[in-house]
Amino acid sequence: MGAALGACIARDELTCIDDAQCSLRADGVCVAGGCAYPDEGCASGLRYSELAGRHAGDCVEDGIAEGSTGPAPATSTTLGDPTTGSATTGTPAGPCDDVDCSGAGACVVLDGAPTCACEPGYWVVDLSCVADPCDDAPCWYVDDVAGDDAAAGTLDAPWRTLSRLDAAIATAQPGDHFLLRRGGTWGDPAGGHRLEFDDVHGTEAAPIVVGAYGPLADGRPRIQPGNVRVGDSSHVVIRDLHVQDDPADADLTALFGNRPCILVERSDHVTIVDNELTACVARGILAWEGASYLAIVDNVVHDVGNSGISIIDATWSDPVVRVGHHHWVLDNRVFDSEGSGIDVSVGAPDTPVGDIKVARNRVSDTVEGIVASSSGFAWVVDNLVGRAQGTESWQAALRLSTAGGGQLSGNVAFETGVGGIVVDRTASAVANTVVHDGTLGDALGLDDAAAASASRNLLWARGGRRSVAVWSGTAAEHVVAFDRQWYVGADAAACTFADAGGTVDLAAWIAAIGQDVDSQCASVPGFGDFEPGVPSDAWDAAFLAAFTPASDWSACDDPIGARDCDGNAIGPAPQPLEGYDEAGGLGWSGPVLVRQRYDLAP
Repeated sequence: MGAALGACIARDELTCIDDAQCSLRADGVCVAGGCAYPDEGCASGLRYSELAGRHAGDCVEDGIAEGSTGPAPATSTTLGDPTTGSATTGTPAGPCDDVDCSGAGACVVLDGAPTCACEPGYWVVDLSCVADPCDDAPCWYVDDVAGDDAAAGTLDAPWRTLSRLDAAIATAQPGDHFLLRRGGTWGDPAGGHRLEFDDVHGTEAAPIVVGAYGPLADGRPRIQPGNVRVGDSSHVVIRDLHVQDDPADADLTALFGNRPCILVERSDHVTIVDNELTACVARGILAWEGASYLAIVDNVVHDVGNSGISIIDATWSDPVVRVGHHHWVLDNRVFDSEGSGIDVSVGAPDTPVGDIKVARNRVSDTVEGIVASSSGFAWVVDNLVGRAQGTESWQAALRLSTAGGGQLSGNVAFETGVGGIVVDRTASAVANTVVHDGTLGDALGLDDAAAASASRNLLWARGGRRSVAVWSGTAAEHVVAFDRQWYVGADAAACTFADAGGTVDLAAWIAAIGQDVDSQCASVPGFGDFEPGVPSDAWDAAFLAAFTPASDWSACDDPIGARDCDGNAIGPAPQPLEGYDEAGGLGWSGPVLVRQRYDLAP
């Protein structure tokens, strides 16, 4: 199953589908699958960006400069060697040549072979993106208006209720697709409020899928009010649904108690993609108790009573109920949540287990932004977090706690009322940007057990708090390696650093820890002038330009922070973590859907 490439920036290459994804600079367009920008030095007036794969930095040819948006003929989002060669230039043909994915997706090379990453709502069949997968997969249909539970469940004779659909799913076979009519609404006492997978098992090649059919313009099928539960199941896909609960419905509370919109428990290889979840009681998506190998991709989660997306141990129980290992949370948008936007906390009592990858999400207007905690390993990369507005000093826009090792890189946090970044236990923070505007926390806080490395971070304690604070003990006890930071302030005395010994300026901080000697406390021209309160769906190129330093900044030649002076994302891709013996220190690369967007291939 494929889905559209995200509008966010991939690490080394960006394969685009439409102009909206070309937002590194003004007036970007998608040409033959690569982003191009105005350049008077090119005859066509356009030059491919540095992320355009084999075309990177080349002038766009005159013949394809206009009206040629669409999938790339031979590029890949792979982080290693890009696909090279093109039949049109006389060099060897690439695997994606002549693969257009039906004009509804982009060809992406994985393991040397072409795959199709399809636009939202489309289904991948071989090397095509189709509106209807049912010529190639067994399909069963549900229509809330024209359906009849006594019917055969075919397109011409669909079922009507969730209760009937649940009964069908209970006997599902690998590859079965259960499709709800777009524009329909389910959720009533007679027909059921819950869509349930209980002890059903697909395979990697033939998962059991619940999705949608009918015109895309009709909107996602709605389960309202209601929720989805996956229990004791494997290789399941939930896609294209709108799930809306009703916290005030006492009958639902009696039926399901304190419920998320989507619950995953004791299940593995579950993919949750391209859904909208709102008004959820407790959480938008909750995975716990043995849930492992999860991919949560491209969902919109908002207005929920706790965290938007949670993959967590049940630490409130005795004994603690552990979630499983290996999780991807990628390209989601979470806003207006009464807890964390994203909280992934995976533990084990004795040994480091599993890995967490939280990448390219947009989180706004939550108590905390992104929390990643693991007795194993975690990567938190390329996320945008705005307006984390908690009430405790330990809360943060970005909080990372890993026993095995963790990487926090390429993230932007701004308008924070709590801490910008908080590190607890072993972690490395590289090339992040923080604008801390609040009266709680610090731009960078080191918690009691921190063993922190930090380099090339751009940290501005604009609300008057501290640039870096060590909350327990001395800086020397918690700082492993600090180098080449930029602490934003009007002059060298404007940045403050604190530990048990008191509060000092940058010079005294360097003297105390014997590190950070190449760091500076100074202003950054053209940086930080953003409009407050902008919703996350409007964080476009014009808005994000506020986090791009002006071209006369002294650090432009070797930039610091999450973006360089041209607006390009520069945080490092996930790096192998020392001591992790799975996949060369990178862990689970995810299902094909994830690898098409963010491939970890070395």
